[in-house]
Amino acid sequence: MRKFELPSDALYKRCDPKYFDFETTEELRPTDDIVGQKRAKDSLKFGLSIKEHGYNIFVSGPTGTGKRTYVKALAQKMAKAEPVPNDWIYVYNFDEPTSPIAIELPAGSGRELKMDMKNFVKELKGAIPKAFEGEEYEKQRQGVTKQTNEMKSKIWDELLKRAKKDNLTVQQNPTGFLILPLRDGKVMSREDYEALDEDAKTEITKHVENLREYLRVSVKEIRKIEKEEKEKLEKLNKEVGLFILTPMIDELKEKYAEIPKLIDHFDKMKQDILSNLSYFQGTEEKTVPTSDIEKRYYVNLLVDNSKGKGSPVVMEVNPTYHNLFGRIEYETQMFLAFTDFTMIRPGSIHRANGGYLILQAEDLLKNVGAWEGLKRSLTWEKIRVENLQDHLGLSTIRSLRPSPIPLNIKVILIGSNELYDLLKEYDEDFSKLFKVRAMFDSEMPRNKANISKYSRFVASVCKRHSLPPLTSEAVASVVEYGSRLVNSQKKLSTQFNKVMEVVIEAGFRAKQRNVREISESDVKRAMKEKEYRTDLIREKIGEMYKDGKILLEVKNRKIGQVNGLSVFYSGERSFGFPVKITARTFTGEKGVINIEREANMSGNIHSKGILILSGYLSEKYSSDIPLSFEGTLCFEQTYGGVEGDSASLAELLALISSLGKIPLRQDIAVTGSINQFGEVQPVGGLNRKIEGFYEVCRLKGLAGTQGVIIPSKNADELMLKEEIVESVKKGEFFVYTVKNVDEAIEIMTGKKAGRQHKDGSFTSGSVHQLVSEQLKSWAKHKKKKK
Repeated sequence: MRKFELPSDALYKRCDPKYFDFETTEELRPTDDIVGQKRAKDSLKFGLSIKEHGYNIFVSGPTGTGKRTYVKALAQKMAKAEPVPNDWIYVYNFDEPTSPIAIELPAGSGRELKMDMKNFVKELKGAIPKAFEGEEYEKQRQGVTKQTNEMKSKIWDELLKRAKKDNLTVQQNPTGFLILPLRDGKVMSREDYEALDEDAKTEITKHVENLREYLRVSVKEIRKIEKEEKEKLEKLNKEVGLFILTPMIDELKEKYAEIPKLIDHFDKMKQDILSNLSYFQGTEEKTVPTSDIEKRYYVNLLVDNSKGKGSPVVMEVNPTYHNLFGRIEYETQMFLAFTDFTMIRPGSIHRANGGYLILQAEDLLKNVGAWEGLKRSLTWEKIRVENLQDHLGLSTIRSLRPSPIPLNIKVILIGSNELYDLLKEYDEDFSKLFKVRAMFDSEMPRNKANISKYSRFVASVCKRHSLPPLTSEAVASVVEYGSRLVNSQKKLSTQFNKVMEVVIEAGFRAKQRNVREISESDVKRAMKEKEYRTDLIREKIGEMYKDGKILLEVKNRKIGQVNGLSVFYSGERSFGFPVKITARTFTGEKGVINIEREANMSGNIHSKGILILSGYLSEKYSSDIPLSFEGTLCFEQTYGGVEGDSASLAELLALISSLGKIPLRQDIAVTGSINQFGEVQPVGGLNRKIEGFYEVCRLKGLAGTQGVIIPSKNADELMLKEEIVESVKKGEFFVYTVKNVDEAIEIMTGKKAGRQHKDGSFTSGSVHQLVSEQLKSWAKHKKKKK
C-alpha cells in the first residue's frame, strides 16, 4: 500500500520566503504591465498596429485576467503617438432640408466655426435692421414709392375724368370696383334710376360698359406698376442686404478657404439670407418663427477634437444602439414633434472615429440593433445617424436623413472564449470583421520570473489602494494562493482580480490591527474569511452528512458499493463532496444499465464513460466466453443530474466488487476516469474533491485509515489545505495515486488484481479470477437453460 501513498510534502508546494531578496514589497518597483500574457500582448500589438479593413480585435479569456485594463492602457499608449482626428459638423441643407450635410474640419476648427456662426447671426440681426433704418435707404425707398404713387394717381385721375364726362363715378369696395351713374354731381338713387325711361337707361348702360373696359385696362396697368415697385424694392433690399452680407460672408470664406464644402455652404447660406431679409427686418408677418430661420445658419458640432492629444480611445460601458450610433432628438410643440439638424446627437462611435472603440461583447449583443448596426458600419465604413425605431421600421414619423460620415476605427471586443466560438460558428460576418483574436490565459508557469512579477503586481496593488506593504512571508502566501486557484503546483493564476481581492482584504485587516505591514497571518485570514463568506451551502450539506441525512459510510467494507467524489458549483464558489455509488449484478444480456441515464439524469460525457467501462469489461472477461450479465449503476441521493466521466473508475470498481462478491473499503473515496485499456486518466476539481471527503470524514470521525485514490497524472495539481497536509503527515489521512485499474483494485480490496495468462485465465485467487469465474458460471447457466 505504501508504494501508492503520497508523502505530505507532495500535497502542497510551498513558496519559500527566502526565495525573495526583499523584506517588504515597499522595496519593489510596481508594475503596470500585464503579467503572464505574452501571446495576448503580441496579438493585441499586431491587431492595433495593422490598419487594413476587417482587422478588428476580439479579446477573449476568463474574467479577472486584466483584459479590459490592459487593452485600454495599450490602446491609450499607441493612441498618443497617432494624429488627432478631424472634427465633424452637420449644417443645414438648403437644397434638401431633411438631409443635413456632414462636413469634415481640421481638429479644433469645429468649435471655432460654431462660435463664428453664432457671432455671424448675432451681427446679422443687428446690422440688417440698422441698414434698413438708415436715411439713404429710406430716401431711395420713398423715391420708388413716390414714383409709383404718382403713376397710379395719374391713371386713377384719368379714369375718374372719363367717368365724369359720361356722368359716372367709380368707387372701390372690399370686393372690387363699382361704376355708378350721377345726377347733378351726386350718385343716382335706385328710385331715380328706375324712374328713367328705357332710352336713358340704355345710354347709361352703354357708358358703363365702355368705362368698365377702360377700368380693366387701368387696373391692369396699376398692378403692373405695383409689381414693378415691389421688384424695385426687392432689388433695393437685396442691394442693401448684399452690402451688409458680402463682407461678412467673404470673411468666412477667406478663413475657411481650404474646405470646399463649407465654401459652397456659405454661398447657399448667402442666397437664403437674401430670400429671408424680411425676417431680419421685421417687416412681414412671420409664418415661421425667426429662431427657426436663424438655426439654418448655425453649426451642429458633432465631434469636437479640439482638446485631443493623439487619437481617441473610447470605452463604451453601456453599448445601446443610441449610445453607439447617436440619435435624432425631437421637441414637442402643441402635441406635435419637431426636429432639425441641430438636434442630431453623436454616439461613442463618432467620438472614437479615427481611434479605438472598446466594447464588452456580451453587453453589445444584449442590446437590440447594436450588433447589427456595428457590423453594418464596419462593413461599409460609414456612420449613419438613425433612430432605432426608424432602423427597425417601427416609426411613421418623417425624420431627418443626415448624410453618413466616413468611418476609420479599430473596434476591440472583450468577451469569453465561449462567446467567441459562438460568433465564429453562427455569424458569417464575424470572421470578416474581427480577424485578430487575442487570447488571455488563466494560468502561467510558476517559475522564478513569474513569481518576481507576482511580487511586483502585489506591490502595485498596495500602491494603487494605499495599503501597507506585504512582508516576504505574506507574498509567499499570495504566490501559493495563485497556485491553489489553478489547482497546480507548476502554475500560477493570471486571474489577478482574485489575487488583488485577497491583498486588499489582507490590507484591511492589517489596518484594523494598526500595523505597518501586511503579514502572512493577514493574508491567510483574508483567504479563510473570503471562503467563509460563501461557505454556507457547503456547511449545510456537511450537516446532512453528519446527521445521517445523506447516507455514506467512511468505515468498514461493502460489496458493490464505493464512495465517489463530485464537485458542486454555487456561483463563484465550488466545493467537493462524496457520493455513494452502488452496483448490482445478475445474470442477463443487457450489460451495464446506467440508472441515471434511464431517468434522463445522465449527461453525454457520463454516458460515454459508462460505455467505456463496458468496453473494458468485455475485453477483460469475454475472451473465451460471451459476456452474459446485467449490472445497474446508481449515484445514490443525487437529484440534479450527473455529468462527467471522473467517476468511471469508481463505477468500475463497484461493478467488479458486485460481480466477484468482493468487499470494497468504504474509508477510501475514488476519483478518476478510465479508458478501454484500464488506464486511469486525470480529472478536474481534484483539490475540492479531496477536501470534501476529508471534511465528511472529520465530521464523522477520523479513523486513521481514511483517504482517497486519485490518478497519478493529477499528483502535480495538489494544493491541499494545510489542515489536510498536517493530517497526512500525522498518518490520519492518506492520498493514493494509481496508474491503472489493477492498482486501484489492490488498494480497495486488499487483494491482487491478478495477471491474465495467454489462455485467458487469471492468477488464482485474484480479483479478476473471481469475477471471471462468476461470469463463466452465469454463461454456463444460461447455456443450460437454452
